[in-house]
Amino acid sequence: MRGGLGLLAATYDYFRETGIARVNINPADPIAYGLKSVARKPIYALYQLPGEARRYTVRISMLRGNGPLMIACGTTAKVVGYYDGNKPYAAVVRGQYGSGRVVVFSAHPDAAVSDIARLASPADAVENLKIVKNAILYCGRMDLASAR
Repeated sequence: MRGGLGLLAATYDYFRETGIARVNINPADPIAYGLKSVARKPIYALYQLPGEARRYTVRISMLRGNGPLMIACGTTAKVVGYYDGNKPYAAVVRGQYGSGRVVVFSAHPDAAVSDIARLASPADAVENLKIVKNAILYCGRMDLASAR
């Protein structure tokens, strides 16, 4: 089942899944400011990392909570992070909405820090808080570099 998000040029496939998922993030994206890899690099034995996701080298774990799997369409929606998998499903997408900015998460970096720390690692919990902060500052058109 595929539907449109309405806020930006993206569709989604509904997919029920809970647990921790690895998200590969583009370090050049403004939402990734100050993020560092804390999840181990996967070993691809059965498939290759999708071409679209090869430059997404910052790896953190996020909580999945039955959210849709997003697929960016066109050039206006920018993928900040892909799920580590054999299809190019986005975990984080940003773009313009009218005269403002929007960041959409499929995963839940906003989950309780204690849950992420317990299910993934304390370092992942810190990186999840950073990406939420970056998304808020980005949407508010704040300079991420000066808002430490």
